Amino acid sequence: MSMITTLAADYARRGGHMHDEGGRHWVWGSLMILFLILLVIAVVWFVRTRTLACRPSAGGVESAEQILAGRFARGEIEADEYHERLAVLRATPDGGGGGGGGGGGRFGRKDRPEG
Repeated sequence: MSMITTLAADYARRGGHMHDEGGRHWVWGSLMILFLILLVIAVVWFVRTRTLACRPSAGGVESAEQILAGRFARGEIEADEYHERLAVLRATPDGGGGGGGGGGGRFGRKDRPEG
């Protein structure tokens, strides 16, 4: 007999169920659940570490200056623009956040000359 017919005969002999007769099928089910739990934990850990690494530091001045320095290092801005923006970041009281909130940001300064 071929292997397929042997397996089919064994399947039919067991009443259409492919479980072992020792009652150990619960072990494989438990291992599958444990594997899924570990997989979910690993994905959550990976996502959390990646998002925490992308967050800016607590002091907004350093993170804004680091972003500006990175743009300068990549050649996206020239030296004069880098120094001008760095001076603006260091001069703003809120650390250069300037998110369009209630004044005090980069565009809301009253002492900045026009033009």
